[in-house]
Amino acid sequence: EGQGLLMARIAAWIAPQSDPNQIALARTLAANDLPDEALAILARVHHMSPFKAKALETSIRVLSEQGRSAESVVIANNARQMSPDSADAQLLHARAYEAADNLPAAIDIYRTLVSVSANSNSGTRRLGNYRLLLASALDRSGDWSNAMPELEKIVATEPNNSQVLNYLGYSMLERGIDLERATGMVKRAYDIDPTSGAITDSLGYAYYLNGDVAKALPLLEKAAKTAGNDVAVNEHLGDAYWALGRRRDARYAWNTARQAADGDGVTRLAAKIDFGPAAGTAAAFLRP
Repeated sequence: EGQGLLMARIAAWIAPQSDPNQIALARTLAANDLPDEALAILARVHHMSPFKAKALETSIRVLSEQGRSAESVVIANNARQMSPDSADAQLLHARAYEAADNLPAAIDIYRTLVSVSANSNSGTRRLGNYRLLLASALDRSGDWSNAMPELEKIVATEPNNSQVLNYLGYSMLERGIDLERATGMVKRAYDIDPTSGAITDSLGYAYYLNGDVAKALPLLEKAAKTAGNDVAVNEHLGDAYWALGRRRDARYAWNTARQAADGDGVTRLAAKIDFGPAAGTAAAFLRP
């Protein structure tokens, strides 16, 4: 066993009644490919423990990572039946549904949470978090027309939320919606959090789409330094290199992106490597 797992076992042995120690051990076991042992430990956390929700959340994550999403839904459903009015239990249920690719069921729960939170004046941040979860699930389901208004509502009440500014702005950039406003949003997000690789990439991509490739390149290179083989970041960097005539650098960046891509992304990037991006409009560079 690795040193991390050994230390986690020792901590759990010294304080066997400590639920946080048991949950930490379970996480370490799962990370070391011992999911069943992890799940057995998590199941022993008492239902009255203040850490039961965290134990259930960890169980759902472990099961989802093992491709056992149906089991995670059962666990979440049982937890919700025990506490039907608990927002935490509803969130667990929704996340389990998302992991199982049952987006309609997750969306229904998120809509309920948004509605209850809005009517109970539970706080701007909590309502914003529920709206973000709802918007993300709607977006993943292909329903951008309903996802976008939810994000707009968060921006209206939390104008300094860099995560949401970036999400909405970048999504608009991808879809070619109001590039000027989208660029303004990601620029504001960058001003708030210039250390975020995702936001740095978004701003560079915005400048690229607006035709200012010289301004885009330093930002895209900055984002790529910490992005590893992230598909979007390396594809954007390759596009910028190509526009500046740096063909070899472009193909290197696209190949890095292709190694982590799947589905249509592999085909699209392979075509770029062979032939370059389609000439003409900025829309040719947008990902489907």
